[in-house]
Amino acid sequence: MDKHIGKTSFCKWTEPVSFENLPVGLQEKIDPTDAYVKKLFFDRFLKLMLNAVYSQRASLRDIQASLLNPDFQAAIGLESLSSSQISRKIRGIDSAILEEIFYFLVALANQNKRNDKLPKAFIVDSTTVSLNKNRYPWAEFRSTKSGIKLHLRLAYIGKGDAYPDKAVLTNASVHDVNKLEIVVDEKLATYIFDRGYMDFELFDKFSYGGFFFVSRIKKNTLVHVMSEYEVPPGGDILQDQMVVLGGKNGYLTEPYRLVEVTDTQENMLRIITNRFDLSAEEISQMYRSRWQIELFFKQLKQQTTIKKFFTQEENGLKNQIYLALMAQLLTYLVKLETHSDLSALTIQRYLFAFLWKASELWETRIRGKPTESK
Repeated sequence: MDKHIGKTSFCKWTEPVSFENLPVGLQEKIDPTDAYVKKLFFDRFLKLMLNAVYSQRASLRDIQASLLNPDFQAAIGLESLSSSQISRKIRGIDSAILEEIFYFLVALANQNKRNDKLPKAFIVDSTTVSLNKNRYPWAEFRSTKSGIKLHLRLAYIGKGDAYPDKAVLTNASVHDVNKLEIVVDEKLATYIFDRGYMDFELFDKFSYGGFFFVSRIKKNTLVHVMSEYEVPPGGDILQDQMVVLGGKNGYLTEPYRLVEVTDTQENMLRIITNRFDLSAEEISQMYRSRWQIELFFKQLKQQTTIKKFFTQEENGLKNQIYLALMAQLLTYLVKLETHSDLSALTIQRYLFAFLWKASELWETRIRGKPTESK
């Protein structure tokens, strides 16, 4: 690497997780993992694996080969490693440590996020990664295959602007609604989720606890209309009502608001919420923002290595998923710092274009001021 180049884009990207920048308590938890280690210290391992999942390395040998790049060698202080060394490390690191680093990055994003005037909104959903039944027998799912599930909460800032805020990893057999209470923990925030999470008693529990929600109801849901609100003519809003759900000897909910709208394909959406302070159009737009988490899952699976795992052990799989989420957060932190309007995917592409060049070139490009690379 050119000694005059200064801090590279890779070093800028990984700077928040450099050992010296982590909280003291985290450093103390990491220290024992480096006992008796000769080469692959935790700091090096973390940067090696962040590069591996973000550049979509296909295997341990592929990660091993990445160290043939002299710039990468200089960045992490390693000239070579065997695939077996990498395998032992990713299996051996307690996933609780990587989980804590993930939440450390979430805290940095929360401190620096833009548009604090917006009401707090979180989008909740899950995604399943199917696995081979013979290779991953511990990951219970179906009779013919195994799988793991990522239950995720996105902090929603605005259109095209969201970041992972909370993550829970389970076997794929765990139903989404069983983990909903874990990710709904911040009062006065609005939680947006799909009808797979529908639970009448849970809805009431959220309302009593001071949590707002926006969701859909199923076609066969029993609805009792209490009153009608006026609907402006000529728009996408079909009906705006105060309702209770359930009945016929089943659980009957507290009064909620039901907004019926049409989507872009002229399909009707029935949106249930305990937000009576917003217009029907605002509720409709809030639910439509749920698409952001679908886009995030698509990007996570297509732009990072989480569908092909480097180990068969549960701890190693969890580590790989946390690394993928951390990579996304590191990019989002750069987006915040540079006040960029670009998507995280575009910033990622620019990162690899300028990976071993001066970070100023990458940051300038992100800010929207093109410059010639050195």
